[in-house]
Amino acid sequence: MEKRIKEYNAIKANDPTELSSLMQAAINEGWQPFGSIAIGVLPSRIYYVQALVKYED
Repeated sequence: MEKRIKEYNAIKANDPTELSSLMQAAINEGWQPFGSIAIGVLPSRIYYVQALVKYED
């Protein structure tokens, strides 16, 4: 049976440690990681993004 996504969100952090902490909190709230971590590059900094989903029951 195919799972259907009911909610989508993303978290952004300034470093991998912060992303890990935010991810753990999100997982504890029922979110699941979706895809790989993306790394964004701006002229003044690098940031890390992880997509999150909640599936229908």
